[in-house]
Amino acid sequence: MVIEPGNIERVIESPAARHTPAMRGRAFVPSLVLGLAGCDLLPGGEPAGPTWDPLALPDKPDDPRDCAGPGTPHDLEGEAIDEAYLRAEDPDAACGGSWQVDDYTPAAWTIEIAGHLTTWTQLAAHPQGGAVVALDGRLTRYDAQGEILWTRFVDVDIDRYALRIDAQGHVYTAARLDTYLDVLVFDADGEPLATLPTGTFGRTGVSQLDLWEGDVMLGGYDETLGAVLMRMTPSGEQVLVHPLEQGVLEPFVELDGQGVVYYGDGPARLLDSEGKLIVELNTGVVPDASFMDAHRAVAGRESGGFLIAQRGESGVAARAIDGSGATAWFRERTRGEFYSFAQAIASNPLGGGVVVGYETFDNRLDGYDAFITFAQPLMLGFDAAGEVEWVDRVAVGGMATNVSVGPGGEVYVVGTAEFRGNEGYRDLEQRTWLRRYH
Repeated sequence: MVIEPGNIERVIESPAARHTPAMRGRAFVPSLVLGLAGCDLLPGGEPAGPTWDPLALPDKPDDPRDCAGPGTPHDLEGEAIDEAYLRAEDPDAACGGSWQVDDYTPAAWTIEIAGHLTTWTQLAAHPQGGAVVALDGRLTRYDAQGEILWTRFVDVDIDRYALRIDAQGHVYTAARLDTYLDVLVFDADGEPLATLPTGTFGRTGVSQLDLWEGDVMLGGYDETLGAVLMRMTPSGEQVLVHPLEQGVLEPFVELDGQGVVYYGDGPARLLDSEGKLIVELNTGVVPDASFMDAHRAVAGRESGGFLIAQRGESGVAARAIDGSGATAWFRERTRGEFYSFAQAIASNPLGGGVVVGYETFDNRLDGYDAFITFAQPLMLGFDAAGEVEWVDRVAVGGMATNVSVGPGGEVYVVGTAEFRGNEGYRDLEQRTWLRRYH
């Protein structure tokens, strides 16, 4: 269905742009609360600043290995929060764990894309090069060097919904233009192509989407049917409306390259492209199905099966499962006395992938309680067998929140960072960044 002229104006009309100079993946992006952990309060409830003494922390070790130091440069303007937070008293312990390397891989480039902290940022590598970001109500396409090609205002909540790009470079996203959710389609130059109404679908719950054989697969919550998987043709015809009898308001919907659908969040199931059940992932079919309670993100593999990012005993963990739900491998990162957490995962064309998140000294600083000053962005690439290939930890307070891999293996990551303001810790400046690897 082609968008009528009046509808086009509603989609793209906006104030001036505020920005400065895929494969598959789904992210868990928490709403960050800048908590007051480690801070006293002044009269009236204002934070007095940290109670710890950075000078009491160990000095930067005289060690050539990156894993023993503060990490790679952040390449953004501003003074980063003291890098001492993740210095290790024992450099050997900090470099001797699992799923890590001695020398970090720095980014090819890093740019600031918002002068504030953002809790929802959708990201998808473009098959014709560069990446598309959904942020602050806008779709923005960047080229492979980080320059803006185009930007369009769509909907104030666009960054909450899934972002997908097909082989022709058409961009799919969701927006609530009226009461219900619509799927919007743009061409590679950002021009509107179609709007696909979903009826009552998506009014209550936030929906996710993926693409299969030219159709759109949506998962969400219908006010009449409950949790639903819907398949829509490019003309907007609903060829599958499949109630799933599962009380999930914000389910993952992810397809692998063979048409298997991963649906759910916590309790999850694998379905075929017609909505028929293959396996329940929380019934014991997976050898240790309890891992489903701790998953954070999922990505379909072109060769079939899925990569799942989750929380391990002390660090980021990832698991590969095949199309029947069986575990192919499991890997976990450990690094001295530090803890790491996954926020997003993406697969690459060779069957491996990248998981991103953050590393911290305190295992309580997870999810909604994360105070990003006490954490550093973490990126970890691995091959099809789950063996680590490259790692980056950035020398700035913050976290990586989403990742996407292009057809040539180029990796795009978005995240947040905090910088010291004019009054030090009481005047922090938050930024959102985009960086490319390889």
